[in-house]
Amino acid sequence: MLYNIPRTCQDPVWIEQVYAAHLKTVLLHRSGWELSYPIIELNSVEQLLLSFDDLTNQQKDYRFRIIHCDRYWRPSNMEAYEFIDEIPDNRILNFTHSFSTYTPYVHYQLLLPVRTGSSGNRVIM
Repeated sequence: MLYNIPRTCQDPVWIEQVYAAHLKTVLLHRSGWELSYPIIELNSVEQLLLSFDDLTNQQKDYRFRIIHCDRYWRPSNMEAYEFIDEIPDNRILNFTHSFSTYTPYVHYQLLLPVRTGSSGNRVIM
């Protein structure tokens, strides 16, 4: 998932959109509950799971970044260590290749390292 970063407060804030046509079935939800919204309670053990399929069927080195935002979805001044439990290496390492499908693909999954003790909105890039 890629997002546009606003240049000024007058620009549109975050636009939820997938910019790569070969990435499909992008989901972000509570781990273990695929139909949930990507919202977790403060100080809980819940985790968010990001998953998507790459239809090129070639293993790639996908990386991510988490940005903390204010209530208007504008980037805040918080550093990553203030809202992430552990500083990730920013690579998505959990993937599986499809088998017995008409369209070959690689499925990627990432449990997000979000500290649930800090409130706020987050954007994944």
